[in-house]
Parts: sequence; C-alpha cells; structure tokens
Amino acid sequence: MPGLPTTLQSHAWHRRHLLRRVPRHSPRRKPAPQPAALGPIPPLPLRVRMQILRPCGAEQRTFCANVPAGQGRIVECLATNGTSLSPGCRQAIVTATR
Repeated sequence: MPGLPTTLQSHAWHRRHLLRRVPRHSPRRKPAPQPAALGPIPPLPLRVRMQILRPCGAEQRTFCANVPAGQGRIVECLATNGTSLSPGCRQAIVTATR
C-alpha cells in the first residue's frame, strides 16, 4: 500500500519524535553557592577548635602555615579562606560555630 510508511521509515519517525522527549542523561545539580568567607568566628573553647583542626589539617598547612598558633588565629585564618576549603573542613567549621 502506497500510503503506509515502511518499517524503516516508521522506525526513523519514532526515533526522531519519541526519543527526543526522553533525556539522555539526568541533569546535574549545580552546587549551592558558597560565601567567600565563613564570617567572624566567635571565641571557641580549645576542644571545639581541635574538632575543627582535625579535618582541616591539609588546609591549615596550605593556607595558614605562617599564622602563629593560639587565640583562635588558625581557625580564623581557615574561615577567611572559606571558598578554598574542602567540604569536610568547611562543614566542621560551620558545625562548630553553631
């Protein structure tokens, strides 16, 4: 019959019209924007500062190597480098300052 599409034409039509509705991959979520600095850090007890410094050891050596220890200066240095911190370090700071 001349009016009916052939199997090959039908397959091509389905491929063009049906498959374009199905996404080929799941859309990626954009990470939430992070503020540049974590803000001022209130005075913290030594125990809390140590909870921050444990997961932030690499960042401490990288960003705050020349900062003298004591009086929360290292934690403050880490907070000012907020965008460069690893997620674990950043989370430790946010959790400790709540």
